[in-house]
Amino acid sequence: MSMANEKQLDPKDLSDAKSILHTFVIRARRVQEHSMVKDHSVYKYQKPQLKWVATSTRVSVEVNLPDNEEVMESLVSRLRPYILSSESIFLPKVFTSVHTVLKNQEISEDDWSSLQRFEDAFNHAYTSSDRILYKSFVSKDDSVTELTDHWLAESWLYIDSVHSDPHKEKKQGLAFTYAHRYFAATSFFSYLAILVVKFLDFLKHLSASHDLGIRPDAWTVPVIVTNSILFEGNPGQLRIYTGEPGTPMPSLENLDPENIPGFHELEKTDVAVGPSPVPVNVRLLDKNGKLLATVPAKGQASNGILRVLLQESLLIELDVLFGDADAAGQKPISVSGGRIIIPKEGDDGSSNNLLQAIQKSDSLKVTLLNGPDGSQPTLLTIGNIGALTQNLNG
Repeated sequence: MSMANEKQLDPKDLSDAKSILHTFVIRARRVQEHSMVKDHSVYKYQKPQLKWVATSTRVSVEVNLPDNEEVMESLVSRLRPYILSSESIFLPKVFTSVHTVLKNQEISEDDWSSLQRFEDAFNHAYTSSDRILYKSFVSKDDSVTELTDHWLAESWLYIDSVHSDPHKEKKQGLAFTYAHRYFAATSFFSYLAILVVKFLDFLKHLSASHDLGIRPDAWTVPVIVTNSILFEGNPGQLRIYTGEPGTPMPSLENLDPENIPGFHELEKTDVAVGPSPVPVNVRLLDKNGKLLATVPAKGQASNGILRVLLQESLLIELDVLFGDADAAGQKPISVSGGRIIIPKEGDDGSSNNLLQAIQKSDSLKVTLLNGPDGSQPTLLTIGNIGALTQNLNG
């Protein structure tokens, strides 16, 4: 028995029908964004083509198949909910939802006819027993197995792709080769993709003149990943913290964002310093580790010297020593000396303000590149930073 012949659940009420249509739009837009739909190759594969090839030494039957099977599998995964009666967007359930929301609304004869054609197309393709583009037969030990393209497509789904335990008609697909099953799947699911996307366009057309209960965001919410940004926000709205592997996660109840044991906050320009100058934020801390100030700076580390230019007006130079690498490839860092350099020209007085801030500080934090390949970031805390103000050059 086909999945489409299982008990079909209609929408519970008008609200449920609107929710189903809203979900359908979002998921159908995901089908619409698939590469095989965007390049129209689904139209190429929806109608199975067989080519008979004969030479003096060989006879074969060749079929049209997508070059990349994985691309086809990804399309099928997006289409799967439309043929599962347990899913809210099982297509017959979607069609019934359209009828539900339009029950008390006027609709043109053309639109009613279009809706009926979509329903007939799906029923003919999936729920009816007469949808046959071709049949396949295989003979073995005087027994003959006969399957339509629809059942071969489903057997591919249950034997080779999504599932592993085929039953009833789908199990009969084991009598055929993998190529037979996959060939049937390419045409059936290409056809289904076209049907889903065209019905999406039809709903957009209806929405222009009828209340389908589809919220505006259904047409705009992202349905594919277009960049690598996971979180995004303005400074002060989004705060990011990092800690060493294995550090216990803090409780979010009564959390003090200024003091999270084992974690430190990444600043918006908190990047690792390497051989080339990069913008960084230098953090000045008191003896209790409390943040006193965050100063925009440019950092550069090369030839054993870390140079940090604060606000283009005060340069801190630190003599940095790297020890032997540990098992993880990181080298311990120590500071053997340092100095503060004040430019002789161009100082607008900001260097004095920075000196006062440093004098009040106990330590400075900045991130260094410190890996075996020069790429491992390490947060460096430099203590007794206020003493550097006694070693001025300018």
